[in-house]
Amino acid sequence: MNTARNQLDSMKAAGLTETVEYRPGSGRRRSIAVLVDRLGRQPGEGGGAARPEMTVTAIHDQRHGIDPTLIDTGTDHITVAEHAGGVATVRQIRRITAEDDDWVTVEVR
Repeated sequence: MNTARNQLDSMKAAGLTETVEYRPGSGRRRSIAVLVDRLGRQPGEGGGAARPEMTVTAIHDQRHGIDPTLIDTGTDHITVAEHAGGVATVRQIRRITAEDDDWVTVEVR
């Protein structure tokens, strides 16, 4: 875990992270540093309008990041901008796309 925190600190120093608000449905909101991968606009479900899709990678930590064992895709959200430097909007966590002992990546829409 300390290695991941050191990596995150290095990424922050290099300007590679963004600060977002993690909004768990059953807990306190908090600001966390993350890596955001903006994947562009993806087709909406059921033929609906295209929506922006992105993944957010955070440290695997309940206090400083996101604990994947506590994610509730029905109620958890992240406030993040569609474009770097843009206005942040609330987006639902759709699913966990990757996780290991140090990092967790979630898809948001």
